[in-house]
Amino acid sequence: MKNNSNIEIINWEQARKSVKAAEPELADIIDNWQVRHSFIRVRYNYGDKVLKGGILHLTDKDGVSHPIHSADISEEIKEQLSYSNMPLGVITAGSNEVFLETGERVIPLVFFKPGVIMGLWESLEEKASYLIKQIWDVSAGARSIFMLPSISQRVPHEQLKKHYGVKRSAPSTLYDHHQVFTQIIQSQNFKKPWMHEILFLGKDWLTPNNQDIGWLRFHNYLLKKAWQLSAYNRNITTFDRIWLLFSQELEAKGIKVNPQLITILKQIVAIAIGAAPGFRPIVKTDVAAPAATLQKIYLNTYGLKNYIPTIMALDYFSSPQNNEPIYYSLQIQTQMEPICKFKNTLSEIREIKMLLEFFIELVLEGKLKVAGTLIDWVAKNVQFDFYHPDTTRHDDIQNSKYLPSRDKALIEVRGAKRGRKFAHASPLAKGCVQIRMK
Repeated sequence: MKNNSNIEIINWEQARKSVKAAEPELADIIDNWQVRHSFIRVRYNYGDKVLKGGILHLTDKDGVSHPIHSADISEEIKEQLSYSNMPLGVITAGSNEVFLETGERVIPLVFFKPGVIMGLWESLEEKASYLIKQIWDVSAGARSIFMLPSISQRVPHEQLKKHYGVKRSAPSTLYDHHQVFTQIIQSQNFKKPWMHEILFLGKDWLTPNNQDIGWLRFHNYLLKKAWQLSAYNRNITTFDRIWLLFSQELEAKGIKVNPQLITILKQIVAIAIGAAPGFRPIVKTDVAAPAATLQKIYLNTYGLKNYIPTIMALDYFSSPQNNEPIYYSLQIQTQMEPICKFKNTLSEIREIKMLLEFFIELVLEGKLKVAGTLIDWVAKNVQFDFYHPDTTRHDDIQNSKYLPSRDKALIEVRGAKRGRKFAHASPLAKGCVQIRMK
């Protein structure tokens, strides 16, 4: 793999600018440390697999993805990255999504942006551990991504095949949008290149030296980051206790609930406290994907009629720093538990609304013992609004055609002429929760 600009070993002087921009704290630690170990800079195209079935993959200069054990990967790079199935790496450009794909469903775990240190759990874990490593995939760019209006028409889709060499048929579900987007973005005719870059730390970075203050500071930094990343998972037993108290309060009130709705309620709360990702429209950024260029292609080449080409992808509700709303939808469920299938989503979203209101009431009354926690903060500061396209004027569930009135990002698309409508009857809007600051 000689002369491969997508996979190369570089020194700290070559890596410093990118690390400094993405994660200044780590750059300062390395600057003050006399040790200068190697980095392996790997660049990926949109849709490439960084991890496939728990195995690290690298993309070569021709866009071909190779597992780390492949004969096409140099022995030097194999040796540098062999200490973990997911070596430590600093994301310096683009993003990636950790997910599990099962059947026709994609279950997202986390969404990583520039500055995140990948591979912390895997690289710091003891050899004999509880960590299961071979079930997760990691995509370059967002895997959970879709356009709100329908893009499943066969004749317009033929134009994408003609102009961008798309091989896949028109998407039949929202989960299929990603594969079509990937083939468009990786086409030679796609005018705006998109790149995901990770600076992997070679094995020497993790060689212990307790006599070296630089090593101790570096190792402490890794432990601190891993501790922060594990906050929700470390407290999962406590969260289970909260839901037990909630169930007892429901029983005391004589309220019988479908257990599947409690599963969904847990996920909504997890999104509100920032522990799980929700969906947000991509606006003024290409971190998740080159959305603006995709939107232009669907307006001009596909010939999308009438609707605004809103593109949704994963993100986090990080209020109060980010006051933009985020969404959970009954039609695109993201919880780890099996998908909940409903005959009448309008009826179910009403019941979820009732349950959430009761949950918040119990939090504010102190009955769930969460004072001083993020859940307590959410109950006091976060607004939950429920939407469906089939509601009437006096319904307690709002009509999804009014979603843009509280979230202009849903209709903020460059190049879309006036007169186009928001796709208020899209699958996302058929039973969705908008989470925003009060």
